[in-house]
Amino acid sequence: MKFNLSILALAVVPMLLMATPAEARRGQDAVNVFPVGAVRDNPEFTSQISGVRFYFVGERTPGIQRRIQNNVTTSQRARKSGRSADWACERALMNSMIRLGEAAQNSGANAVINIRSNWDNRPYANGREYECAIGRMMAGVALKGDIVNLR
Repeated sequence: MKFNLSILALAVVPMLLMATPAEARRGQDAVNVFPVGAVRDNPEFTSQISGVRFYFVGERTPGIQRRIQNNVTTSQRARKSGRSADWACERALMNSMIRLGEAAQNSGANAVINIRSNWDNRPYANGREYECAIGRMMAGVALKGDIVNLR
C-alpha cells in the first residue's frame, strides 16, 4: 500500500508543478509600480533624514556645487506577512531612501539626485513612481542615485 502511494505521489507532483506559473516555481517576485509621494511626506521618513534633500529623475534641482558619487545603489526589503503590499512597499522605499540619505551624510553631501528604481539591475526612471518587488513574505525596493552638494 505504501509503495502504491509513493508511485501516485511521484506521478501527481510533476503535474502540479506544470500547473503553477513558471515565476512562482522559480520564486520570482511580482514587480509593481507605486507612487513616490506617500513616502516623501511621511513624518517617520522625514524625521530620520535631516539635512539631505531627495530628487527623483526629472525633478528640477538647484545648481550642483559638487558631484561626489554617481550611481550609488541600495536594495532594502520589508516584511509583508500580515500587511498589505502597499504598506510593505512604502516601508521598503523608505528604508532604501534612508540608506541613500545616510550615504550622502557620510560623504558630507546634502542631496541625492536622479533617484530611480533599479530592481534586478534594470533601471526604471520615473520621477513619480518606483518599482517594488512583492513576494509572499517580503517586498523589496532597489534604488540608484547620485550624491551631490547642492547650492
